This record gives sequence, structure tokens and C-alpha cells, in this order.
Amino acid sequence: MSYVFKRFPAWWNKYCYVLSIGLTVGAAISGVIQFFCITYPGGIMPSWWAKTVYVSGCDALGCPLNEMPEVGYFGPGPGEYL
Repeated sequence: MSYVFKRFPAWWNKYCYVLSIGLTVGAAISGVIQFFCITYPGGIMPSWWAKTVYVSGCDALGCPLNEMPEVGYFGPGPGEYL
């Protein structure tokens, strides 16, 4: 917005208030829609992969991605740091 203010001051003086109100109202309406579609129990949001993908992997099942080595830790051993 500083670019518009410096380059087009007449446009800025005429439409700054309208632009500010429009952006504020847009953010408020977006927040209400997001609440009722996503957060509110029984919302109207359809089932999509991001709502179910976490239960099909190791996050939900608790399976380890790597087995613990016999030494009991990953990475360089004690005293082997750079």
C-alpha cells in the first residue's frame, strides 16, 4: 500500500477508506464462513483428504519409522562430534 500511496496519491485519497472497509468486511465474512464450515460441530464442510489423512499413517497408529539401533541412540557416539 505504500507503493500506491507514493505513486498515486489522488487515488489513495479517494479510495483508501473504501478499500480498508472492503478488506475488513471480507476478513470478517471469511472468518464466519470458516467457523461454520470447519470448526462448528456438524458443519457443512465435505470430507476431504486433509481431514482423514492423519489417521492412516504413523501419526495415528504409533508405528516407529526407524527401529532403535543396538547402541541405544541415533547419530554419532559420545566423543565423536565435530
